[in-house]
Amino acid sequence: MDKPLYPEYGEGGDFIGARRMRRAFRWCVGVVFLFSALLWFGEHFLRYDHAERLYLAALTKAPEAGRNFLRQAVLHDRKTNEFPSAKYIEALAEREESDLMLPTYDDAYTIDSDNSALAIRYGCRLFHEGQVVSARLRFREAAELAPRNQLPVYLEAAVIPWLDAENEDLEPSMALISRGNGMFGAVSFPRPLWSPVLPQSGYWYNNLRREVVQDCSAPIYRFANLVFNRADVDITEGNLDLWDDRLEALRFMGVRIAEGALDRSGDGPVELSAGGIQQLSLGLTLIGRALDQEKRIREKSGASADSDMDRLAVRVQEQFAEIQAFEAKRQEVIRAEREKYRFPIRISLKTLAFISCVYVVVYLVCKVLRVSSVAHNIGHARSGRFALGLWGLCALGLLTLFSLVQRMSTGAMPAESAWSVFWWFLVSGASLFGLVYPRLVLPRVADVQEASDSPGNAVAESATIRGLYRAAYLSLSRRYLGIMFGVTLSAICIWAVGYRIFVSVYPWEVELLAVGLRDEEFELVRQVLAILAP
Repeated sequence: MDKPLYPEYGEGGDFIGARRMRRAFRWCVGVVFLFSALLWFGEHFLRYDHAERLYLAALTKAPEAGRNFLRQAVLHDRKTNEFPSAKYIEALAEREESDLMLPTYDDAYTIDSDNSALAIRYGCRLFHEGQVVSARLRFREAAELAPRNQLPVYLEAAVIPWLDAENEDLEPSMALISRGNGMFGAVSFPRPLWSPVLPQSGYWYNNLRREVVQDCSAPIYRFANLVFNRADVDITEGNLDLWDDRLEALRFMGVRIAEGALDRSGDGPVELSAGGIQQLSLGLTLIGRALDQEKRIREKSGASADSDMDRLAVRVQEQFAEIQAFEAKRQEVIRAEREKYRFPIRISLKTLAFISCVYVVVYLVCKVLRVSSVAHNIGHARSGRFALGLWGLCALGLLTLFSLVQRMSTGAMPAESAWSVFWWFLVSGASLFGLVYPRLVLPRVADVQEASDSPGNAVAESATIRGLYRAAYLSLSRRYLGIMFGVTLSAICIWAVGYRIFVSVYPWEVELLAVGLRDEEFELVRQVLAILAP
């Protein structure tokens, strides 16, 4: 007599159809993953030519790593173009090693000598290397190229005392500063080389911007130290001639520099200029030190106190303290920002690893107990499909919600611990359901045995049915976990593509996403200038 079949546990089922269903699901997950991977690959390796691709790669890396990409971009551009672009060379100069920076700027300026911002950067580097005459010439050229920008005028004035190390005459510098103070325009610092396809609100761009401002402010700080130290000595000795006019010119220079921290040149709303809070700090330093020396002159000469100047000096000190407090917390906020943007990536990878580990355990149990392919014929119950679909929607929804919370906050991830607990509660619940739900849908051994009308040894039949039940149970759990892994991977891929569409970068490009405190910097600069206004 033929051996009885138990379709409840997969015997006699549609083996080919079940295998096709499994393969179809795997193909769907593979298509979603490959589409996401190809989208990323095409954007990074097919959208731009080789030099531009290397240039973009350099912008999204630390200077030490980025300079190697830019060196290759410069070489490729020179090989393929009759007239190479100065953009790649100038970007390399911003990141080059200190001993190679000057010749790189020289190469860039040879190609693009009509670039005022490049002339300023080149001049600052020349001054840093002790080539004062050439630095002054570059600043003069920059002033001619951008006649409404006072920065190159102030920079030229700042380097004049070092033209003759034995006779650091201040009069030519002060005359040039007075001329700059009377110019119509603003003090505009150069911006770093950047691509319009990358956001300017992130850490990388704003860090480069700050490095540019720091480099271009160095000659003025050095000049200010020279002048105020000279003033301190002369005032102490009672040599007060000329210092009233000099200090007033320096104070007004500081006002013009500070006011340039906000960009009011466009027709649109006021924005933070390239100099930002560092430019404001430079201006406040000049104003504060000039006010201190002017007060000493009044005290030395016996003149009456100037209450307006004294109040201004107090306001400058208070606002300078505000800026220092803001700068002190900058790195802490940026570190928290990095962790915030890593949170969804980190929790996604951990989830895939967790599901994989549980799947491997169940898979090994199946191998040990020799679960045959017959058990794979059983289709998933409606409750299992519903749980998997619900988990996929929850994963995608939570990742999207994480993204919205990230974009609307500054610093650490709000309620990160609560979000993490809730996420792992759902992951654990979905995984545990896959381990227990076969018990809810598979008929009991006793019921199947009772329904069986086949004659034979009842003990042997019961052992056979229990083996089939065990195999069906493990098969359902194993396939549930495999589907859960595929659903999770698909949700992550869909979220990553959607993130790229709406935010313009991928969620793992943390350095482009971590805020550079540009908005907070703008608000502080605006408040400080409003308080200092007469």
